[in-house]
Amino acid sequence: MHVPFCITDSFTSIGNLFVIAFCVNEWMLYIGGAFALLDSTSTTMFRSLISKNVHANEIGKVFSVVGVLFALLPFASGPIFGFLYKSTVSYQPNAFLFLVIGIKVILFIVVYVINIGMRREDKRYEKKLQALDLTSKEEELPLQTKLISESRDNLVLHNVAAKTLANKVTNDESCSGDTN
Repeated sequence: MHVPFCITDSFTSIGNLFVIAFCVNEWMLYIGGAFALLDSTSTTMFRSLISKNVHANEIGKVFSVVGVLFALLPFASGPIFGFLYKSTVSYQPNAFLFLVIGIKVILFIVVYVINIGMRREDKRYEKKLQALDLTSKEEELPLQTKLISESRDNLVLHNVAAKTLANKVTNDESCSGDTN
């Protein structure tokens, strides 16, 4: 589960930025660095989440859009932060850090909401899986139909379907071996 790790990353990054924003001594930067142990790891986690939640045919398209946005980010952030710093350097030189903190707080909220949604979705799939009791052969077809019709891949359902298919193949082979 990557989402709690991303939430922790956002939280530690916000803590680091607050320490840096109110830093008056050099040793305080080291405390900020201790807060930021998980900072800068969220990019990898977000890409992993994207690959798990996007249909296999769409992953390349989504990652190309993400790559273009990452490439364009310096062109937008440089002038914004430069303008903010020039406008506030005389009375609040750390104002740009507060802007970054605000962005990180928004990111934290978005990731937290996604985490809640993913947990609810996992509970729904668990209930559907419990409803598909595979004790009889008649219930294999609804499971296979459900796997084909679902828009989101679910590893648990795929594992159950693979096991039932393997059991069916094993039973068919053992039956065909008895007739020879």
